Amino acid sequence: MSDKYWVVEKTDTAIAGCVSGVKSQRTVDGPFDDWDAAFSCKQRYRRYGCTYYTVTESETKPESSKEDYEFVDASREFDDVPGW
Repeated sequence: MSDKYWVVEKTDTAIAGCVSGVKSQRTVDGPFDDWDAAFSCKQRYRRYGCTYYTVTESETKPESSKEDYEFVDASREFDDVPGW
């Protein structure tokens, strides 16, 4: 079986500088036989906030996932976080 191409929506609230938040992904379109077709489809989706779209190569549909996180030592990881 050859690899297929998928359009995947990804969200990561760390992009906005959040000390705690969510990192997730879900497949929104595909499969496509070639990268150009997947990229063309991806262009219909617009990045917003902490959400962006990417083309992923995989034999099977990428699994959806959601993970909560918190930076426990934010004062060392982020110099500009007030109050930490």
